[in-house]
Amino acid sequence: MTPVHRQLSCYKRIFKDFVRRLAAEMAEEFKWDENWLNDGVKGWLSNRDTDPDVKALFKTYPSEDLPGLRVYTAKPEYLFAMKCRAMRVGGIETNLDIDDIKLLARAIGISNSYPKNMLQPKTRLGLEAIFSLDSFYVNTDSRQLAIEERPASVDAVHDAYVAAVAEHLARVYGLRIPEWSETHGNELREPFFAGDLQSLKGVVVAESPTAFRRRLLFVSKDALSRPRM
Repeated sequence: MTPVHRQLSCYKRIFKDFVRRLAAEMAEEFKWDENWLNDGVKGWLSNRDTDPDVKALFKTYPSEDLPGLRVYTAKPEYLFAMKCRAMRVGGIETNLDIDDIKLLARAIGISNSYPKNMLQPKTRLGLEAIFSLDSFYVNTDSRQLAIEERPASVDAVHDAYVAAVAEHLARVYGLRIPEWSETHGNELREPFFAGDLQSLKGVVVAESPTAFRRRLLFVSKDALSRPRM
């Protein structure tokens, strides 16, 4: 490591410790959670994070004309991508994830069109649940019709998931279980855990509804929960 790199590394460590100390003092003063300020988001950053096009200048301190601190915020498109990557399908933060993704989707003009082939399975399944299930819950008179049509085959995880969703919703809302759900999505051979978190696997194994568990899909008990209409 060169002297310059060592110096920058030292400054970075000192600044990080300084911010952590201030955050702890603020948490104590305002009775906030001690982890209210954290760097947990770094796991979802893009390799384009340093690209100026993905961020917007929020504020310059002390002024625009003097050297100092420049605060940047991620643009809605970047926030949407990060939120989708971090999404836990049926996980502990499901409702917050859904609200945030819906808000960001509206802000950037996304409804139900997105590059499915570029998304991880859990992200794709989560987005499909958000964009399609709302219609199911709102249109109470056409719920049976909504689950009757056999979907096109995509891949083992996707096919098993949509079949499980159809069966689960039918059982919960007293509908007729569509026949296609018994023959569609039976190719999954390895367990699929929706949250991608080792610490949650025990929880979702215990909670996963029957329609999902028997297809080797493990989600939380409220994976598809929404306010009932």
